[in-house]
Amino acid sequence: MKKKENSSSDGPEKLAQDGKTVSFFDKKVTRREALSTAGKAAIVVGAAVVVGGGAYAAYNVLQPAKPKVVSLGFTAWDYAVSTVQGNIDKFQTLNPNVKVTMTNFAYSDYQSSMAQRFTAGTPTHVTYDGEDWLAQWASSGWVVPLQDYWDRFQTKKKFSDYVSDMVPFARDSMTYKGKIYGLPYYSDTFNLMYNNKIFADNGIEVPKDWTDVTNAALKLKTGGMKFPYLQSFQGLSPFD
Repeated sequence: MKKKENSSSDGPEKLAQDGKTVSFFDKKVTRREALSTAGKAAIVVGAAVVVGGGAYAAYNVLQPAKPKVVSLGFTAWDYAVSTVQGNIDKFQTLNPNVKVTMTNFAYSDYQSSMAQRFTAGTPTHVTYDGEDWLAQWASSGWVVPLQDYWDRFQTKKKFSDYVSDMVPFARDSMTYKGKIYGLPYYSDTFNLMYNNKIFADNGIEVPKDWTDVTNAALKLKTGGMKFPYLQSFQGLSPFD
């Protein structure tokens, strides 16, 4: 009597997990292949029994682990939002297991908005920070020194590599009590202009540092000048 060859649709030889059949049972096999396959399956199932999971556990053990998806909340002020989002998209393409969600606030409200987020315990993983706010944020425990965490992970560049590339004044703006809290992405300088005649008439030398600027302004203010120092910002000119 001729024995019937088994296929993937036949009885107990079908090994499935969650309704899916393991690939080597998905095709018709010859008797020799079936015996060979049965032996392999027995080894797999036997290994699974050790951990008490049957064939399902064995199947899971043999599969490569899927990378865990990491969700990051990123806050920024409302400058060049589309450009920032474009950079986020590029980052996510290079790191498909990372999902970044950006929240942005008007710059004029940024400090107060962030203070509310921090005090309310709203999850915030990465954020923009202005140098004027760092002392408050750090002393309140709202942010942590980046340099204490960077080198714990495998990265192409060490934290010290970035520090050596920073302009000193930009690095200092992200430093609080000897610890660096962030990486500066933008910095600039101010050009100071002064009126030669006013300085000469009031016996003021050209300032060499901010202390000299302060003393000059105070002297002019004492002499009756209402605004001895004006700052040009966002298109505003002190000479208009």
